[in-house]
Amino acid sequence: NMERLQELLSSCEPDMFKCVSLNLGNVLPDPTPSAQSLREAIADHVDRWRRNGVRGVVCSLGVDAGSAALIAALAAVGFRFHHAAGSACCMLLWLAPGECNFPPYATHTVGAAGLVVRPDTGQMLVVTEAYDRASQHWKLPGGYAHIGENISEAAIREVREETGLETEAVDGLLAFRHLHRHRWGIADLYFACLLHPLPGAAVRLEPGGEIGDYRWVDPAEYAAKPTTSQTNRLIVDAYLRRLKGSGSAIGHLDYLGRGHTKSSRFYFVDENGATTEADSQRQSGQPANGAGSG
Repeated sequence: NMERLQELLSSCEPDMFKCVSLNLGNVLPDPTPSAQSLREAIADHVDRWRRNGVRGVVCSLGVDAGSAALIAALAAVGFRFHHAAGSACCMLLWLAPGECNFPPYATHTVGAAGLVVRPDTGQMLVVTEAYDRASQHWKLPGGYAHIGENISEAAIREVREETGLETEAVDGLLAFRHLHRHRWGIADLYFACLLHPLPGAAVRLEPGGEIGDYRWVDPAEYAAKPTTSQTNRLIVDAYLRRLKGSGSAIGHLDYLGRGHTKSSRFYFVDENGATTEADSQRQSGQPANGAGSG
């Protein structure tokens, strides 16, 4: 109802960046107030925030039918969509002079692939998509990382989901590719991790799954094939240089930054090989949280 909306709008205080954050989910049950009354209520508070030096307003709300009138009212006073996901969306209004300083949403997607190598034979795992068997395009198993997932965790999960093979990360990251103007016009980061199968693990393709077939192949022969994509060829070349001792590992350490409650993962070129937990503790000056490969 309008009283609840007015209460939420009146109670907001600017944060350290002089911005106001609103959560207006489920504040307008039926019957919905008129469009004019909604616009006037929001416009009054926008004027107040502007007079008080508020630089911007971030508004989170639902995208169900009950929120349609509220979304329209926000748009009428200058709010614009920032992003939407599932049943929620976010709208922004910049009040300060000059260009909007709100960061853009989702400038990149993140993918992770596993270069899975059998230590006993030196062969690597390649797969074909079930829908693309005819092209004989053999690639590394991999896919998009989930929110909150470290890169090596994403690679291990993707290999497991696509092939049924349980693996572990070794020697940190191999390489990554940065591609601009990918899906939806945003950039894509694609990381490759060196993985080894766990003892006794085997490939078990799921009938009807996304993977049509798999092979264990010689890395050098795979890189030399004309049907191998340039990205996969460069990833395998980086691995082969590592074997010859002419490549550097990309190690990491986990740390808790000042003022943060979530662990960060810092990646760096390590001429001496992959990061150990002792390395992470020594370099971060605090106990490591799962420091190691990838």
